[in-house]
Amino acid sequence: MNTENLETIDKIVDDKPVRLREAFFSKNYPEIYDLIMRFTNSLDLPFIQRVWHWVNDFDKYFTCECGKKTSFNRNWKDGYKLNCSAKCAQVKQSTKEKRKQTTIQKWGVDNVAKSEIVKEITEKSNIEKWGYKSTFQNEEVRNKWKENIEKKWELIIILKQMNLRLKQKYIIFKSGV
Repeated sequence: MNTENLETIDKIVDDKPVRLREAFFSKNYPEIYDLIMRFTNSLDLPFIQRVWHWVNDFDKYFTCECGKKTSFNRNWKDGYKLNCSAKCAQVKQSTKEKRKQTTIQKWGVDNVAKSEIVKEITEKSNIEKWGYKSTFQNEEVRNKWKENIEKKWELIIILKQMNLRLKQKYIIFKSGV
């Protein structure tokens, strides 16, 4: 971060967001406006983002670890969001490790399913709702699961058979038989 540039912007803005507009800068501070525009000339961005880039000495697009562009926060000083999506944030190793450490602090185990307290609560609610410690002990639940698996795999088997037939026809056509 270029503290000199930040101080310059802070003096101009003086906690009045209206002053952080392109028209205001170009009219009242043409030298600074020109510096900002020249620094970010390779970037096609709104003026407020260009200011952030100038203040932070960052002359390329801000991207997530996965390579996608991220969105800009409402407060220009906060800059860009670190991740392109919630999904991307969840799969990061640092996020997984932080989640694991929080679970260890809170429950004493690395996964809540390993906690005796959670197991007891789950068993109690299953007994109240289904009449059994495990939902799979209920015959209705087992039958529904079985139906869903049969539907799913029947569809998969049909699609595989169709694909196999198409491949066989292609091989026959290709060989000229």
